[in-house]
Amino acid sequence: MKKSLLVLTAALSFGVAAAQTAAPASAPQVPALTDVPAGHWAKDAIDKLVASGIILGYPDGTYRGTQNLTRYEAAVIIARLLEDMKTGTVVAGEIDSETLTALQNAIQELAADLAALGVRVSDLEENAVSRDDFARLEERVEAIALQSGEPEALAGLTSQIEELTARADDYDTLRADVDDNASSIAALNDLTVLLNQDILNLQDRVSAVEAAQADLVARADFDTLSGRVGVVETKVTSLDNRVTQLEKYAFSIKPTLSATYFVGRATRDMDIDRLLPGTVLSTGDDGNATTKDGAVDYGDFSGGRVIVLPDAENFYGFSNAGNLPNKAVRTEGSTTVSFGITFGNSGKFDTARSDVTGAYVKGNGGVTVNTVDVSFGIRAGLPTADTRYPDVTQDGTTYRPLFFFFKNATAAFTVGNAPVTVTFGKGLKFKFSDYVGDNDAVGRGDGFNVKIDGSTLPVIGAFKPMINTVYGSRLGANNDNLYYRGVRAEITPAGTLKAGLQVMQEGADAFGQPAGTPNDVTAYSADLHGAVAGWQLDSEYAQSRIAPSRIAGAAAGAVETQSAFYAKTSGTLGPVKISDLNYRTVSAGYDATAGIMEAAPKATNSTAPYVAGRTGFGVKVTTNVGPVALGGYVDNSVAYGKSPLDTASEATAVVDRGVAGRVSLFNLVTVRGGYYELLTGTNSPLDTAFDGKNGVRYAVRGDVTPGLGFSVGGFFRNVANGSTRIADDGGLFSKGVYGTKNAFNLTGDDLTVNSCSGIESSDAVTCYSEYGVEAKHNGKDANALVKNLDLTLGFKARYRVIGNTSGYTNNVFYGNAAYNTKVGLANVNLNAGFENSDFAANDTAADYTALNGTLDVKTDVLNVAFRPSFEGYVKAYSKQYNSNNGTAADTYTANDVTYRVGVKLNEFLLPNTKLAVYYAGYQGKNRIYTPYVAGALTSSGAATAGTAGGFSDQNHGRTISQDLVYVEANYYDLSFGYGYGNLRMRDANNAVVPGATDAKGSVFKINYKVTF
Repeated sequence: MKKSLLVLTAALSFGVAAAQTAAPASAPQVPALTDVPAGHWAKDAIDKLVASGIILGYPDGTYRGTQNLTRYEAAVIIARLLEDMKTGTVVAGEIDSETLTALQNAIQELAADLAALGVRVSDLEENAVSRDDFARLEERVEAIALQSGEPEALAGLTSQIEELTARADDYDTLRADVDDNASSIAALNDLTVLLNQDILNLQDRVSAVEAAQADLVARADFDTLSGRVGVVETKVTSLDNRVTQLEKYAFSIKPTLSATYFVGRATRDMDIDRLLPGTVLSTGDDGNATTKDGAVDYGDFSGGRVIVLPDAENFYGFSNAGNLPNKAVRTEGSTTVSFGITFGNSGKFDTARSDVTGAYVKGNGGVTVNTVDVSFGIRAGLPTADTRYPDVTQDGTTYRPLFFFFKNATAAFTVGNAPVTVTFGKGLKFKFSDYVGDNDAVGRGDGFNVKIDGSTLPVIGAFKPMINTVYGSRLGANNDNLYYRGVRAEITPAGTLKAGLQVMQEGADAFGQPAGTPNDVTAYSADLHGAVAGWQLDSEYAQSRIAPSRIAGAAAGAVETQSAFYAKTSGTLGPVKISDLNYRTVSAGYDATAGIMEAAPKATNSTAPYVAGRTGFGVKVTTNVGPVALGGYVDNSVAYGKSPLDTASEATAVVDRGVAGRVSLFNLVTVRGGYYELLTGTNSPLDTAFDGKNGVRYAVRGDVTPGLGFSVGGFFRNVANGSTRIADDGGLFSKGVYGTKNAFNLTGDDLTVNSCSGIESSDAVTCYSEYGVEAKHNGKDANALVKNLDLTLGFKARYRVIGNTSGYTNNVFYGNAAYNTKVGLANVNLNAGFENSDFAANDTAADYTALNGTLDVKTDVLNVAFRPSFEGYVKAYSKQYNSNNGTAADTYTANDVTYRVGVKLNEFLLPNTKLAVYYAGYQGKNRIYTPYVAGALTSSGAATAGTAGGFSDQNHGRTISQDLVYVEANYYDLSFGYGYGNLRMRDANNAVVPGATDAKGSVFKINYKVTF
């Protein structure tokens, strides 16, 4: 047995000692065990078992406590214990459960060993042979040997005899062991009674298993099934390998099919986005993020993107003329079908090998290609209709041209130890630097780009060298014959600091370009970007040569030269944080053409940090010392080539500078303030209205924050032109570099808010001379009294100049609130505000009282039939003007209200079918919508931002009303939209306005789009 004698001894000693009923009258002499030291943890237990006669030790007087216990020894110990239990020396009922468990385990182990021993004995008995049998067998073997004379056979038989003899010896030995341990076997037989119940339980369990055998599968059937499963597994593994191989070299195929049926009929085209934004009927905006147009700028009943007009005939920005002579809309029902397939492998081509190329000097091939990414496709028709490729209808079938398009392809492979990435395709995107080759948003045109990473090369690899080359056709095959080419080299000399050199050229081929168009531009630059010793460094010098010169009056063949340079850094010096310390000078003609870029500096899609035509410097500094925060900034700029230090007499100068501070006391009182100047020359780059200004202003504000999200503050702001106080700056300070971020917030270490309006706002465009008080509750504060409630109440007196008098005569009371909560299943958002402005009696400005509010309620989806959800929305505005000088034109009320109610059935009749029904309306008086005005195109033909549209007040005396019923249904990829609307306008006498008769119309659209 593999149990230590010490372990068994400990278990038995504690149990036996506890179960002894009385100490014996005379304790027997305890043998002295020589190998149990006095301080051993088991000595007391051993002494008890020796004293009780259960353990006596070995004849040599040792105990051998660390020696494994044999089966025989365990049987003797257990037999002695059972004898004590029989005589009553040890009471079995008083032995603890832990000792009984140990004893039971030992008995079971001995019983198992005995059973195995019995099997071996039975086997030997059944196969036993006597020594007389051996003798007779030996005689027969010798006889056979004499007769046959085959010594090999004799040797084999002799070996068998010796084996049998050994088995007989084993049998004799085993039998002797059995006889010697007869007493132990007898003791174990006595234990059978104790184990009888366990055996009966085991028999019951075996019977239950046998009874259930009828439901089990025969072993042979199971083996057969296992074999078949093994065959299937082998086939699946083979199939997986084949699929993996196919996936590795396969293209993903993404077919798309869209069909749109549209029909519109109306007496005038009208916009519905102002009632219900984002419907399937909306024409949307122009899709250009640069421009400031919106969906409300276009009518929706004609199916085209036609801008609304702000005159009376077009309902003051609500409509436009239709496509018929009577200005009605008739868009005949037609179906537009578009089908396309895009193929791409998403970089799954890997570990490929290049093939042999060339004719007279063939390459060796075999370069390892790490990844290949290709994307191309085919589609029926063009994304935007083109009259050059019309549909053709024959015999009732419409045929549409099929176009192949190629988006891009990239391949990455290794030459030596240097990874090489090759990219080629249409609209190739790449960037060299901020002022040369910045073409990573829209792309330059068809071409290829090769990047070589030399970071694995010996020696120079430590500097992470990179080579980037490009070549291609400007805007693809557009007949301008312009080609671009360039190379950039870059290293990383230290940390993250990267240094780069680039040269790029774009010019016409031998066939040239139209006269006067630049056909040879060469730009080169050096740049530096990265961090050194905790300071961020950014710098670039670029120069461009343009031929022929674009400068007016330049001689024939003259070359135009433009340049750009800037350097800026940011970092800290102890507690002082320095931001955007810079110097820049960019020539006036350094535009997209000069830099061979897709956009001019600072325009949309440009990363160039400074505009062309200016020279200047600037810096911002902030610091925090305990409860005090200080900050300041200065930015001087002049026309290119002028000195930014000489701004006093420079007509093109713009100077933006200021200082700000904050002091916080005991987390209760905060005082903030600042002094600011914005100075402009008489010929500044700002709007003409801002030329020759000497803007000066200062502001101070104190706030008390008692807790619970509340704050109470007072403020004073002064705006002046030079030393003369004025009512407001007209938006002058918002034109500065730091115009909207020039003051400290209640918390924070930087200048992040605008001190012009409430100091918490960063979007104010007009600064006033004013003073006032303001109380606020911040519902987002962790300790807010009312969570999610933002509340502001205030009063301010604004400075006015009236003839020869002036003073703070414009009194303004204002307030606004915003609250959102959930009431049952409804999500409620509420916004409200008011402003009352009162001017002096002799002021020509009109007094006004303005009110506005919005209530937006949306329910959760209800778990009832059709799983509906409901929505209600109302937005109201009213502003009453009262002129002090009595003119009727300045005394009027402007108001409007927009509302909508709707229900969505999220499970309607069929699975995955949804239905929405809305009713929406608008009514406004003396309101006008001025639509978006497009900006002038850049020299490269790109769109500029333009002017965004918006509502305003105008005393035209007309009331405009519009309503719409809208139904939308969706079934999987099929969408259905229907709208019926009315548009009306009435004069002050509720009569129809001439030239603007009531309009009505309907529009219907079905769209089906499938992405396979």
